[in-house]
Amino acid sequence: MINHTENRKIILVIIILAILIGGIFLIRRERQLMLTANMVKNPGVMPEISKVQFELVAGQFIQPVHLLKKTGEIFSLAVVVTAPDKKLDGADTIIRYDPRLVEVTDIMPGEFFTNYPRITIDKVIGVVKVTGFSPKDANLTGDNFIFFTLQAKALLKGSAKFDFDFEKGKTNLSTVVESKTSRNLLGTVAGATVSISGN
Repeated sequence: MINHTENRKIILVIIILAILIGGIFLIRRERQLMLTANMVKNPGVMPEISKVQFELVAGQFIQPVHLLKKTGEIFSLAVVVTAPDKKLDGADTIIRYDPRLVEVTDIMPGEFFTNYPRITIDKVIGVVKVTGFSPKDANLTGDNFIFFTLQAKALLKGSAKFDFDFEKGKTNLSTVVESKTSRNLLGTVAGATVSISGN
């Protein structure tokens, strides 16, 4: 038979386990809340988790990730490529957006590549296509650079999303091409949202 002392020990162990599990849950919850608060306070800053994800494989993302604009205002978004320690031959970006909400007015190439044979804006269906190749310095790696910057105008109230046309492994969509191997290294993308209010 189990005596009172053993019963107390069992109850004590159960209480300690409950406290530990509760503590772990609270710590995880607090970290998630801090991450969310940081994204709200600093919308143009990528959270640390996203940075780690981008370091694992080549990525393309838009900075800032969130903007607040009024109708009629002009804004800029930078398309950034990251491919840590990789030498690159080129990159392609296809971005889709709602042309009813925003008008993309200009594309300004970055300085990593010397040639930009394709820079197109389809203002009817809302698609931007940019291709760049031949790095200015063959010894540079694509650790983190601005591929291009797009300029746009807010037209109507709403939430305007800028999303990459991307499928992992596809070479006819957004890509990041490795030098010599011609492999498409692009494995992750992150778009942006522009919240537009009235004047």
